[in-house]
Amino acid sequence: MAKVIAFANQKGGVAKTATASAVAYGLKNMGYRVLVLDADGQCNISDAYSAKMEGYTTLYDLMQDTAEHKRGQREIDPHEAVQRTEYIDIIAGDYLLKQADTKYSNPGRENYIRDILLPLQEEYDFIVIDTPPGLGVMLSNALTVADYVVVPMEPNRDSLQGIVQLVSIIEQVKEYSNSKLEVLGMLLTRVETRSVLLRDFKSDIELAEDALQAKLFHSMIRNNIHVQNARSACMPIIEYRKYKKVECMAVDDYEYFIREMLRRMGITPPKENRRYLKKVC
Repeated sequence: MAKVIAFANQKGGVAKTATASAVAYGLKNMGYRVLVLDADGQCNISDAYSAKMEGYTTLYDLMQDTAEHKRGQREIDPHEAVQRTEYIDIIAGDYLLKQADTKYSNPGRENYIRDILLPLQEEYDFIVIDTPPGLGVMLSNALTVADYVVVPMEPNRDSLQGIVQLVSIIEQVKEYSNSKLEVLGMLLTRVETRSVLLRDFKSDIELAEDALQAKLFHSMIRNNIHVQNARSACMPIIEYRKYKKVECMAVDDYEYFIREMLRRMGITPPKENRRYLKKVC
């Protein structure tokens, strides 16, 4: 049975999609079977993996099918939506998902993605969900099916303020639709390690830890231009570094984070692959 991990932050621009993408491909490189689910109407992770939307079954199509039919009577098999791209298996998002909050209003709407993923969960070790910024029905769906949620955030006060709103919806989901949901922790992204702001921010992080009842990860993702370059090239950052033969600290940072994340889940990470990982100071 797949472990479902949602990456969520109601604030945009915190490297949430970059993190979900790097973690999904990093897990695959460790030998795990991984499926990516794009629940964001901006479709950034679909684009990053060159997944197709036009003429293909998307998450929106599956949600529509689920909304229109009783459980067990859907017309579209979720397997039809799985695209096996060059890098990873993915169910593509759809720009129509931006309309989800007004489109889906019937009782039980928070269970759509859970119903969709049920036939697929035995075929994967991990399902990674990229969620939209905001606190609407798509986030509720992702949290309802997730075993774990990771909160990427930049080291600034705005990120802390946004977490207060995220805490509220996590608590609602745990109370009404997914009592097993566990917040694994917060991950600092786009970090400038020599910044005075980072040192000041760390002194305030206990407030967010108390609110989420979860600790900040020891790992952090350092700011690096190659993360965006990889996104523009539609390549996982791991492959981009190998292809361009560039030094990219973020690759190593994500490797360390994935291992820390697995340990928090009670999973022993595979032995380090030295061909994959080049440690830096």
